[in-house]
Parts: sequence; C-alpha cells; structure tokens
Amino acid sequence: MMTPPTATESLTNSGTGVVSTVAKLLNLQPRVEINGQHVNGTTETNGHVNGAANGLKIGLGVHPFDPLSPQEITQAASILRKSYPVDTPIHFKAITLNEPPKALVLPYLDAEHRGSPPPIVPRAAYVLYVLLNTNKAFEAIIGLDTRKLVSNAEIPHECHAAADPTELSEIEEIALKSPEIQKELERLKLPKEAVIACDPWTYGSDGDDDQTRKWQCYMYLRDPSHNHPESNHYAIPLDFSPRIDDATRKVDRIIHLPLFDSFDATPVTDYTVPLGNEYHHDLAGTKRTGLKPYNVVQPEGPSYSIAGNVVKWQKWRFRVGFNYREGPTLHDIRYNGRSAFYRLSISDMFVPYADPRPPYHRKSAFDFGDVGAGITANNLKLGCDCLGVIKVLF
Repeated sequence: MMTPPTATESLTNSGTGVVSTVAKLLNLQPRVEINGQHVNGTTETNGHVNGAANGLKIGLGVHPFDPLSPQEITQAASILRKSYPVDTPIHFKAITLNEPPKALVLPYLDAEHRGSPPPIVPRAAYVLYVLLNTNKAFEAIIGLDTRKLVSNAEIPHECHAAADPTELSEIEEIALKSPEIQKELERLKLPKEAVIACDPWTYGSDGDDDQTRKWQCYMYLRDPSHNHPESNHYAIPLDFSPRIDDATRKVDRIIHLPLFDSFDATPVTDYTVPLGNEYHHDLAGTKRTGLKPYNVVQPEGPSYSIAGNVVKWQKWRFRVGFNYREGPTLHDIRYNGRSAFYRLSISDMFVPYADPRPPYHRKSAFDFGDVGAGITANNLKLGCDCLGVIKVLF
C-alpha cells in the first residue's frame, strides 16, 4: 500500500523534518516575527529551527480557518516534546489545525464581511502521536497563542490511531525481511526472479485478539515474466498473510488464506504462478488509435479568482482548508453575499470488501479514519490529470 508524502505530518522525532516537509509541500510563506522584525520562512542554527525560544510569533493576519504554517507545526511539536523527558521516542502522526469553536468564529466572520476589525480568535494545534515501542497513542491540543499544552489524553486501548505512510513503509520492510515470511516463500518454490509485494492493512476489529494494535499484511507477486514496477500484483496473490504486532514490530502469526474462489486455506507446496492481468499502458498490449486531439483553451483566463485560500467564482465565495484526515475542506461558503454553509467536508469513505472468508472479513476500509484522505492525496499534473488553467492550493 504505497502512499505519497503529503501536506500533513508523518514524521519521527525531528523538528527540522517538520519544517522542510510542510514548507515544501504547502509552499507557505506566513507572516512571522522574530524579535519584533518581520521575516519570511524560518531560520536554522546547527540544524535546529529558531522558534518560540527566539521570540517567534505568528502575525494576527492569520485567518482562523487557515491551515497551520510550518512554524506553527514546529512550535506545537516543540511544546509537546517538552512535556516528556528528553529522548522520549515520540512518533508524530499528524499536527494540524484544531478548528476553533463555531461560537468564536461567527463574530469574526461577521466582522470580516462588514469590513470591521475582527476579534482575536485563539489558535490551536491538534496533535496525534504515539510513543514508539508501546501500544499507547495520544491526542493533544496545543495553544499556539499561549504556547501551552492545553490537553493531552491517551486514546482508549480499544481504539487505535490511524496508519501513516512512514508506518506502512516500515511494516512492509519488516514483513519482507522476517524469517517467518522467508520460510513461507521457500515453501511456495517461487521462480528465482520473483519480486514479492507486501500490502499492509490496519487490523480490522472483529473481537478476536484485536485489543492491541496490529497489522495484517497481504502478500502478492509481480508477474515474473516481466517484473514491471507498475505490474498489477493484485492479480497474483500468495496464500499466506503475516500479522505484525505494532509494539514489538515482529510477526506474531502467519495466517494461511483461501485463494481465488476456494474456501480451502490448506497451505500448498505446488504453487503455480497464474497469468497476470495488467492495466499499465506499458503492459496493456495494442494501444488505442483514432482518437482526435482534445484541447481546452481559455484565452481570457479562468472565470474564478483565488486570493490566498479564498476562492471566488460567479456569485460564490468560500475559503479552502486542508487537513490530514479529510483532505480539502470548505469554510464560510457564501452565495451572493449570503451564508449558505459554515463548513463542508467528506467525513469518511467506507469500503466493505464483503468477503466472508477469514481473514478477508477484516478488509473493511474506512479510508479516512484508517489512514486519511489528506495524507494520501496526490498532486494533480497539468496535461495528465487536468487540462486548462489550474491552481494548486496546497
């Protein structure tokens, strides 16, 4: 399950990693003051970001709905770390805006649209993190104006934190190197040129040994006739699935699977590699011909306008946000000056695979809650994913 880096945090205990990752992906230049002087970006000394200790404060021009800046993310991470002993192994899964209460934002919006000075709305960060080598996950709220830890609560043991790209890559590497997996691969007597693919999943809850956080890995094979990196390995599943304990990072169980239309999960010793089923254009065979050119031309430019995070189109006006879980969010949506919606977003997407055979019954993905729409978002490419005049917001 390969997922690209995105605009939210999936970082180990590294302050400079927060800034470099988010600054690059969001391309943000917030107003920052250091010792009373306005500067853009950040300053670093000996690999450490000069932040709150050097008098950093975010300018009051920041809108309550604006995503966190790299400096705010760094500040939140620093405050959280100081609440623990030095060298505590903290893994940040997400640092994002903790949206202020609606009751505080409505007077701000009213003043904004009247052209009056808006009231100050406290700004806070939401932090989701885990303590490495444990089953403990936490949610914290950091006051960015007060630079204080407002709350820090451990998530109940029966609830598990979402996956992130760093974890998925680590679990994939652990699975492929484990002696338990190597033993299963030897049993199958695969071709020497075989390339194994591992697809880590969060361990779906069914009441069977699921109180602690685990990973279920599904194993596949690239078509050994070509081993193309974009091969559809899902067409060639293997008959076993390792389960990995999140705290120990070791395989604690091998589950044998029924394949294709069979209910029999007996391990085989005479595995025959089935024919692949490819979709990549390099492997799709004869290319389609006879298509006419399709051009999108806007000689006068687009009909919309964007200023910061505010989009205007025809009689519509709205503000765009972004977070690791929901991805894009819309705020203060107005039509012809009249408020239509306070906030719009997609809360989750549920994909029930509906295969009753164990352990496939656990494959019921809550795509937003299990991983996140923002953290797995791809940047669209002009000429490939979209045509015409486009604007990349985040």
